[in-house]
Amino acid sequence: MKIQSNKPQPAPAPPAPTKAASTTTAPRASSTTNTNTSTTTPASTSSNSYSTTRENLGSMHNLGSNLIQNFLVKQGNDTTRSAATAHTAATTSTAATASNSTTAPQLPAPPLQRGAQSSDVRDLQNHLVQTGHLTQADMNTGPGIFGPRTEAAVRSYQRANNLPATGIYDQSTAQAMSQTAPTPPTEPAPSTTVAPAAPLERGAHGEDVRALQQSLVDTGYLTQADMNSGPGNFGPRTEGGVRRFQRAHNLPVTGIYDQATSQALEQRLIQGPSFTPPPPPINESLPTSTQQANQSFLTQWGPTAYNDPAGSRDIPYGYSDCGPTSALMALNTLGLTQQPTPETAHSAIDAMRDSMYGHDTTTSNTMGFATLKNGLTAYGAQGIDLPVTRDPVQALSNIDNALQQGMPVILGTNKVWDAWGAEQKANGNYLNSRDPGGHFVTVLGRTPEGNYIVGDPLVKGGSIEVNPAQMEVALGAGSWGMVAVAPANNP
Repeated sequence: MKIQSNKPQPAPAPPAPTKAASTTTAPRASSTTNTNTSTTTPASTSSNSYSTTRENLGSMHNLGSNLIQNFLVKQGNDTTRSAATAHTAATTSTAATASNSTTAPQLPAPPLQRGAQSSDVRDLQNHLVQTGHLTQADMNTGPGIFGPRTEAAVRSYQRANNLPATGIYDQSTAQAMSQTAPTPPTEPAPSTTVAPAAPLERGAHGEDVRALQQSLVDTGYLTQADMNSGPGNFGPRTEGGVRRFQRAHNLPVTGIYDQATSQALEQRLIQGPSFTPPPPPINESLPTSTQQANQSFLTQWGPTAYNDPAGSRDIPYGYSDCGPTSALMALNTLGLTQQPTPETAHSAIDAMRDSMYGHDTTTSNTMGFATLKNGLTAYGAQGIDLPVTRDPVQALSNIDNALQQGMPVILGTNKVWDAWGAEQKANGNYLNSRDPGGHFVTVLGRTPEGNYIVGDPLVKGGSIEVNPAQMEVALGAGSWGMVAVAPANNP
């Protein structure tokens, strides 16, 4: 989806080719010749503003309440663990720690801020870990990627050193860090801390809370600096540490220290801080590699190897058709449609857009989730609204639960460019030259290492592998909704 105020202009394209019959079957609203359809879009779907999208989201939560409730009940009982401590990231981080076992990390040159990805970011993260403002577990989710956790750690350091808490690693922050002696890393050893009795939750005070905080520090899910801000007080930082622990250990992400969390924490303390939880369980009905996912992949406009075999024409269909393209990728993955050939990809996307709007269309259109779900229904699928949350940890847990149940997830976000779009463009693998703004992508599956397989309609070369830290960037303040896709007859 494109938000028109941010819409980058595509290269001039020739007039739209004559519509070809799609290889993907879907009901059409009309078989008549297109006539001024671009100006006769129903009023209920003509607004493309961000506020309209948010209003659509609000109304969507009132639709299909029984279906959504059943899904959420199942979700609440699902103990699928996310990939926050994925094996590959942990291995990389362990190697980095080992290489710094005798010397303090090199401080990078400023500035660095959210969205940056480099070895300089890794050096900054190492310094934040050794000064107690970033947990090793948080760094393991994205070493070298400046995401929301690194930004929060920079803010924590700035507050502790009486600097403006901007979250940007600037000159004054670098200067202060150069005068801060990091704690040399030591050989990990099992903690002597004992997990306190449950339950405990936000608002609690006392020695049990202090013991919980120390346990989270010892296992790498709470920083010493965060504990020092309120020892014995169960506030938002302690709740965040509990959430991170739950998400990494296959537990419902509630932020409440309950009996199941207590048992897992006690076992984790016995195993020691060097223990890395196993990768999350994988639902084999969804792709577990980008190679598998490419059997469902499409781009939203050409020329590409997927949408234009000759590479000789710029297909005009689909410039703002990330919604229909994302929906087709989800349906292809579920086997409800077949991946169209390069010759027919543009007309398949066009047919999906027609189904979403309920009439024959000739141009690309922006849309919200309500319109997108019309197309899913027409193709024998259902779109299940996932809870809208500004907490990226909880949002990622919601995606994990859907994937574990065999449902790809269509995500609407404003942060694709920050999360991976700019990186893909730098590698020559992105159709847009700048931030596309509001955009739909589909999370198609998950790798055995715990990374996410994403079908971004603006990527040229197929599906991409995205780590949890990048997903959290996409799921932060820029996310406005998610829909899990399942067959209509799914129990």
